[in-house]
Amino acid sequence: MKRCLLLLLSLLFAVPLPAQSRREALLEYQARRRQAYTEFRDNYRKACADFMRKRWEAFRAEAPVPLPERREPDLPVSRQPDAPAAPTQDRIPYDKITDLPEPPAAAGVPAGPDKPAAGKDAPAVPDTPKGGDAAAPAVDASKACRFTFYGTDCSVSLEAKHRFRLASLQEGSVANVWERVAGGSYDAAAAECAGLKKAMQLNDWGYYDLVRTLGDAFCGAKSGESVVLQSFLMAEAGYKVRLARGDGRLYLLLAIDGQVYGRPYFRIDGQVFYVLDDVPRASSYSICNFSIPGERPLSLAMPVPPLFAQKPAAPAVRNGAGIETSVTVNRNLMDFYTNYPPCYWSVYASTAFTPAVSGQLYPALRAALAGKSEYEAVNLLLHYLHKAFAYKTDDAQFGAERTFFAEEMFHYPYSDCEDRSILFARLVKDLLQLKVVLLYYPSHIATAVCFNDRVKGDYIQLGAKRYIICDPTYIGSDAGEAMPDIKNTPAEVVRID
Repeated sequence: MKRCLLLLLSLLFAVPLPAQSRREALLEYQARRRQAYTEFRDNYRKACADFMRKRWEAFRAEAPVPLPERREPDLPVSRQPDAPAAPTQDRIPYDKITDLPEPPAAAGVPAGPDKPAAGKDAPAVPDTPKGGDAAAPAVDASKACRFTFYGTDCSVSLEAKHRFRLASLQEGSVANVWERVAGGSYDAAAAECAGLKKAMQLNDWGYYDLVRTLGDAFCGAKSGESVVLQSFLMAEAGYKVRLARGDGRLYLLLAIDGQVYGRPYFRIDGQVFYVLDDVPRASSYSICNFSIPGERPLSLAMPVPPLFAQKPAAPAVRNGAGIETSVTVNRNLMDFYTNYPPCYWSVYASTAFTPAVSGQLYPALRAALAGKSEYEAVNLLLHYLHKAFAYKTDDAQFGAERTFFAEEMFHYPYSDCEDRSILFARLVKDLLQLKVVLLYYPSHIATAVCFNDRVKGDYIQLGAKRYIICDPTYIGSDAGEAMPDIKNTPAEVVRID
């Protein structure tokens, strides 16, 4: 018995030794990773500064791509009272299918060894609020450099000692200040920007917008110093950016996956780079084309809407098809959407409501849809769109083309065909879990829905799936009724999921 007890005690004392060894091995591995990452980071920063000192390449910007043309009518088209009661079952032609862009990969410092996990000295990243409340993001606004980003107070660890001035815009001067910024004293600010990105649920574009706001606040609006700071913060986050000089200014060029309209761009080594800041276009540019292994383009896709401090707009009350809804949106988010670069419709249509807005809107719609078949439910949503939203073209309302995210439909007094189609698609996807595509014509945008039930009517055939035409701007129409004037015109099919 005594021998067994001694054996048991020896085993108990022996157990921690292998565990301790494993912990030491793990700590040693983590130390090697940190060292490898630090060496990689320092090497690419030095290589970038060295490259900047060389003569920059000459480029000319390509002319901006205009927004897709739509010759929309001044008034919406209404279904005629003498239209046939039974829907036609015509197959609508199409000549192109545009797929939704790939979702963005996680941003991080590019190339080489993996960036080590944040340790105890890393800035705290607040948890993102969950659910349908309208709470402001819990960001830390106590640091020296304070700025406001869409109504949300933010701060980073930049002080007077961090300020710098460009002696000129020549290669050597830009390289000198970039080398100073990349010397380590701005690393805390870079980590804090990443924390703000997470706290506010910012996508790639939102992060650039944040970095641009910070750079302008700390260095001066649209200054060369601001552009240098932006280039460092964007490169640290793993994004593909370039510095350009033209007509006495520095510019930040951003590589973007997907089409951006109305902005000058460059083709550099097969990649499109845009000038997205609102600055005058230069006649010619010199570009520092230094690339970092593993850098990635920005994506305009928005997996979740950003979270900003609340600035409630007036409630938008909409009545249609026997449904009354009242929705209050966040004006700070509306301002963010206003500043979004004009891009393809699939980006707008694939962006969800904020939980606060869906929490206001969906209970009334779900109550109205309860007990209805898919066909009846889709018709009810169509008729709600037909009656609850006043129509006006973008030229009449804004003086230029403008596409709404779904939430903006409850902020502006008028909307046109693509805005209604984007909102309708969002409602059908969220409330009925049916697949939807957009249909783009030269003068119109509509939708088509893939029903689980057998539904008669005009349709698009996509592989083995039949998508029934549903038009939120063809007033009084039901599912399966295409506008007579365009039903024989080939459409472009735009996938949104």
